[in-house]
Amino acid sequence: MASFVWGVIGGFVAWVLTTTIAAPFYRFMSLRSEAARVLVLYEHAAERVATPDWLRQRAREYSRCGTALIAFSASTVIVARMLRSGFFFGMRFYPQSAGKSLIALADLEPRKPGSYELEDEIIAALRLSLVPSVSTATTAIRKLKTASPRQR
Repeated sequence: MASFVWGVIGGFVAWVLTTTIAAPFYRFMSLRSEAARVLVLYEHAAERVATPDWLRQRAREYSRCGTALIAFSASTVIVARMLRSGFFFGMRFYPQSAGKSLIALADLEPRKPGSYELEDEIIAALRLSLVPSVSTATTAIRKLKTASPRQR
């Protein structure tokens, strides 16, 4: 009889852990993948003519993804704190910050001042394995050009 009770208690504990930690973490990983998908689709695409329809679709996708990340942070506070603390794999993730940057990026045209920095922020906040489109190289060149000879 005691083993049955321990089995029920173990099942209950496993259910609680699954619903409070594992399921939200899986949701975050799905949102992270979606953010990577839209960044690759709209920022890493080959030079293309930005038609009004394409820009509207881009803005809609970025806003949808950004609001989903912000809603995730607001609704799963425990897991969001665990992500920020580095509990999972020792890596820190910042879904709310990435969501805000995605929403801000929705209002900017691609390859315009400010868009590269926002893209860098999203990649860093979600720890994506994307190489920023051109921003990192451009930023590094800009810093070298403006640095004094002693800073180089």
